[in-house]
Amino acid sequence: MSRTQDKRSACEKDCDRIMYSDELRRLAGVTQVFAADEMPLFHNRLTHTLKVQQLARRIAESINANHLPRRPATRRIDVAGVEAAALAHDLGHPPFGHIAEHELDKICRKWGLDGFEGNAQTFRILVKIAQRKPSTPGLVTSPITLRGVVKYPWLRVGEHQGASKWNAYVTERDTFQQFCSSSGAQSLEASIMDWADDITYAVHDLEDFIRARKVPLTSLLISGSGVGEQPGSESLEWARFYEYALGRVQDKVHKIIAISGQSAPDWTNIGQDIRAQLRIAFSDFAMPNTTAPDIAHLRQACSNLINKYVECIEFISLKDPIHVPTSARIEVELLKQLTWRYIIHDPQLATIQEGQVVLVRELTNTLIRWVLATYDDVEGKMRWPANLRRLVTIAEEDSQAHWMPQRNRAVRAVVDYVSSLTEVQASSLAERLLGRGRQSAMAPWVSY
Repeated sequence: MSRTQDKRSACEKDCDRIMYSDELRRLAGVTQVFAADEMPLFHNRLTHTLKVQQLARRIAESINANHLPRRPATRRIDVAGVEAAALAHDLGHPPFGHIAEHELDKICRKWGLDGFEGNAQTFRILVKIAQRKPSTPGLVTSPITLRGVVKYPWLRVGEHQGASKWNAYVTERDTFQQFCSSSGAQSLEASIMDWADDITYAVHDLEDFIRARKVPLTSLLISGSGVGEQPGSESLEWARFYEYALGRVQDKVHKIIAISGQSAPDWTNIGQDIRAQLRIAFSDFAMPNTTAPDIAHLRQACSNLINKYVECIEFISLKDPIHVPTSARIEVELLKQLTWRYIIHDPQLATIQEGQVVLVRELTNTLIRWVLATYDDVEGKMRWPANLRRLVTIAEEDSQAHWMPQRNRAVRAVVDYVSSLTEVQASSLAERLLGRGRQSAMAPWVSY
């Protein structure tokens, strides 16, 4: 397609570049909750991303249709910008999920960097690491797209020094400040992407684990169904879950309420309401069976929940983030806790994750030692994986990091490299570097 024929907007080009990028394709080999290669059809980070993209697009289209009539003088939401942000939102997610994110953050801070965070890594990929042309760094060009990926519009400096979530490293400070608001508020596009991400995480992950019989839906929702319970009595399983969930969400919910100016919630009524809604939503799904009609009922129940959380959105203006009622945010936070209570804290998964933490730590530290030991050795550098060499060169030539000591730049490049791997690649590379198992000298991916 010639330039004169290409009528795509800047955001449409961003969306297409992200869709065709290696960074997006990698997410097929990255955990959502369970490992990407588990036998059941669980969501991986790529299928999660595609559902966030679809839902974000539908929200934007709905706002355009219902609140911004199609008139020549009426500005509308750039749907392609919302889609591009949704496609990009997890590009910085490292192999093995949030446990690797936390371990890489510890390693970075040990070396005097401002840490590692998946959202900040996404921003770094989009503006510096990925390449849309041989001599052009960065993957996107539209300010709408860049603002749209910023869930947390601050750096880990000043009042946010101890933040667990932020959206840019100090090495991308200039670009971040150029494109993103200093008000501390999300853009409209970012708020749409963020809510679509929350809904997808809460509902689609729950669908996975209900199908896998990891969430005891019957015991949670049907009174008197547990051992020792009397018909019509309160479910003991729900009581235990709700006590656990409140311990995790109350602080976050109180922050939401403080911002909205609403009064403190009645947690007893909230628990009763959401349990009643879940009973209605899943009333047609027969938990003991997994027939095609049962699965269809489950999908319909999840679809109804998604529609509910989309339809509750309140549009304010093109300059403001969407408003989501506090009650909906509380419900979504509680739905997320079902995954935490029954999956993430399950010893079957937790024992695997402990091993993955060790793998990420040993892999990253071994690469750092290797790179620093051979940094000034031309022949030594030739032995590094090709993409690691490229990332070190980017760090060396980064004009926004001219003040940073050489070894710190090298450490950032190593972390860039580790976070760019799939889980299979990370496991294979760890075995190579740590002398475990038999490896082939002909494995082509190591040259990447």
